[in-house]
Amino acid sequence: MCQTHKGNRVDSRGYLYEIVVNGRNCIDVDKFDYLARDMLNLFGLRKVFDFSRLTMFNRVIGNEICYHTSVNLDIYDMFQQRYQMHKQIYNHRKGKAVEFMIATG
Repeated sequence: MCQTHKGNRVDSRGYLYEIVVNGRNCIDVDKFDYLARDMLNLFGLRKVFDFSRLTMFNRVIGNEICYHTSVNLDIYDMFQQRYQMHKQIYNHRKGKAVEFMIATG
């Protein structure tokens, strides 16, 4: 059984969970996936930001995934893209209205 401390894993391989859902810095493959998928489905764009660099330029230090400073701009691009998608698509008033209609059935 895994121990947790304030929502963080404290076992020797806790960093593996950061790959999928990273509560520490929010850089995870779930975010890579939905940004790439939504950009492709909404705009026909295949490339959002270069997440492959994030997978190459990292290492585990102290049971946490750490990124090299050379990918700072890639990390910025990822959060900028996420911000833009939330501002323009995910929180758009028409989309929210449809979401409300579906939820209330």
